[in-house]
Amino acid sequence: MSNKKRAYSDADKQQREDNIIGAAETLLKEKDYLAINMAEVAQSAGLAKGTLYLYFKTREELFLKVFERQTVSWRDEIEQSLGEIDSSDEALIELLVKTTMDRPLFTRLVALSPIVLEYNVALEQLREHKLWVYGNLYEVAHLLEEKFDLRPTQGTHLLLTMFVFVAGLEGFAHPAPMTGHIIDSEPSLVTIDFESELRSLLVALLAVASA
Repeated sequence: MSNKKRAYSDADKQQREDNIIGAAETLLKEKDYLAINMAEVAQSAGLAKGTLYLYFKTREELFLKVFERQTVSWRDEIEQSLGEIDSSDEALIELLVKTTMDRPLFTRLVALSPIVLEYNVALEQLREHKLWVYGNLYEVAHLLEEKFDLRPTQGTHLLLTMFVFVAGLEGFAHPAPMTGHIIDSEPSLVTIDFESELRSLLVALLAVASA
């Protein structure tokens, strides 16, 4: 009987954790990360603030889990799409552009993760998170190498370079509202188009790899 109760308890705990992550994810779709606090997440999840801290000690720890959820969505779409496309460079570029552009929240978290989210998390939790993220990246890279006949590690280099670029591009292509207003009102300031810049990068990376 005790094992059965523990199973139910574990399932309930996992469900509550998933609900908290979902609430945080929904809030991040609606507002800037810096404008979200743990009390607001708790209220959105239907929990007391103290209960929330039983699951996540810091806001950064919670939003790293949101990043993981977004990463799973990106990974799954790539895996599901591989059987439906050809093995040309053009197909690879379009696959990476589409799966990235379909997830504006994912690109925001790619940018936030190394400069904000990883600075207030316990060491072992951060280690677990980094190993998880890179494990998924290596898995996707291996699938791309098989599908598109890339050299060993070429897929990993392609994805890592893409994410470094995305992290930097995010802030310039999607600036803060006040910055965006200044850019729009000053003709001398350059407007960055996220999609076209990402596509150009991928074209250049594959051209160099093929040379």
